[in-house]
Amino acid sequence: MRCLEGKITGFRAGGKRLMMENETFRVGSRLRQALAWEGVVGCRARLWVRGDRLVALFPLDPPTGPEGVLVCMVKACRRRGAAETAARLEQGGLEVRRVKCLDECGRGPNVCLLPGKVVVNRVKDAPGRKSQAQKSGP
Repeated sequence: MRCLEGKITGFRAGGKRLMMENETFRVGSRLRQALAWEGVVGCRARLWVRGDRLVALFPLDPPTGPEGVLVCMVKACRRRGAAETAARLEQGGLEVRRVKCLDECGRGPNVCLLPGKVVVNRVKDAPGRKSQAQKSGP
């Protein structure tokens, strides 16, 4: 695995390929869903790649792009109340996008806050009960 730093110059093939300066990398479906592409193009970033496949991306510039919330809708998160969580967030006036997976299925329901891409686990909000959430990562 190697680590690269540089400016992201664009995307091809519907977001399946990321271009950084004069190199192109394949982007997996899960990472493709989690990124807000509009806010990443033109930003400096640190990439971790294995062969020609992008493994991780860490933006070095402040995040830009659309604001909103991604809600994981895979079976494990739906069983734990993801659909209800998405509906409550929409009622609160937030732009909600339902996505396939945020790679944290054991701690669902999961949401990702944009543009900073902060994943929040175990989001529940039932009437008469305080919202409980755990932030994932550092």
